[in-house]
Amino acid sequence: MILAIQIGLRKIVSNQKSETNLNSLVSSYLRKDSLDSFVQKKQFFKLIQLLSFIRTLEYSRQFIDDQAYCVMEFAVMDFISFTGGNTKSTYQRTKALEFLTSLQDLKPLIQKFSNNEFRRSVMFPYLKVKKQNRRCTIIMAIGEEFYFYQYPFFFPNSFLIYKNKYDLEIKLQLIESFSPVELEKRFPVKKFLNQFSVSNKDLTKIKKQLIDSFLILKDSELIENEFILTSKNGSLNREIADLSSGLLSRSESLYFWEKNS
Repeated sequence: MILAIQIGLRKIVSNQKSETNLNSLVSSYLRKDSLDSFVQKKQFFKLIQLLSFIRTLEYSRQFIDDQAYCVMEFAVMDFISFTGGNTKSTYQRTKALEFLTSLQDLKPLIQKFSNNEFRRSVMFPYLKVKKQNRRCTIIMAIGEEFYFYQYPFFFPNSFLIYKNKYDLEIKLQLIESFSPVELEKRFPVKKFLNQFSVSNKDLTKIKKQLIDSFLILKDSELIENEFILTSKNGSLNREIADLSSGLLSRSESLYFWEKNS
């Protein structure tokens, strides 16, 4: 699995303090590239889930040369439970273990470090699996700058899990739409919906899931109440507060605004 990620740093807003958001899905002003397959998208989402999960863990601080790392230990079943999985499922335990052991195959995610962004660092330099009977425990080190990174926003805990592949696509696109540091965000409605080769009935369900996701973001006070839609012929619609399936069907893009307080 190869993920290309750039994370831009920006001061966290006052109502998003990390200690009060331990059961949230963390995210940042990141840009993901080369996520062409559904498998890659699932792996990317699992990485975000893991970064959210480890914020709940205790750690010890250790050094490799002059680089500080946070070392922590946790049961695989605890990670599965945190992400809404079934801890009794042998299949889910196997897939979670496969994902965790694959982390060391990640190429360095960072290519530059400055006051404004960091770009080259090994994220997980050490990982050990301990098996005792049917219980698997992970001992893992993560770069200190990742562990203490002040995420600009926290998605609601309902974003920690996805119901189906369409729900995952919605959540990933919303996360990507949040990636620009500007308060104004753009969701490419037409491009997003056109990727699905499904019946009109299923497409209506996808649009409803998308509308519900925006309602959750509004209720969580992550975004402003108003939207602006651009139609497929290029015209700009007036501000609206309530989305509908019909409006989405006629739209090219949807603009919304991150709350800044």
